[in-house]
Amino acid sequence: MMSYFTDRNQRDWDDWLYVLLAYRCTPHSATGESPFFLLHGQDPLLPFNDMENHEGLLLRLQTSFEVVQNSLQANPERAEFYFNKHAKGIDFFIGDRVFLKNEQIPRGLNRKFYRKWLGPY
Repeated sequence: MMSYFTDRNQRDWDDWLYVLLAYRCTPHSATGESPFFLLHGQDPLLPFNDMENHEGLLLRLQTSFEVVQNSLQANPERAEFYFNKHAKGIDFFIGDRVFLKNEQIPRGLNRKFYRKWLGPY
């Protein structure tokens, strides 16, 4: 995600860290919980949030793990459907505009922030 927002010389990456926070705090459609909650067992403590009580937190965490585990085990067809939902064969023709995958990262730049696709060509 960061590679889409940072400039080419990667000098402004720290201005875009809130993008990662937004992603990690957004509930996932399959689990119903945010990646942050599933990793840390609590929602992030932001200035505008109230703290939850411990009993409620533990109950929510236990329930979330059970839901995630059951969902992943019980619905492999659903996961496969969503994985392949937008997959389709693509035919290219002369004159089509395409993007080129760039595997070579210039020396001194970070792979994480570098744009992997160049173009369109």
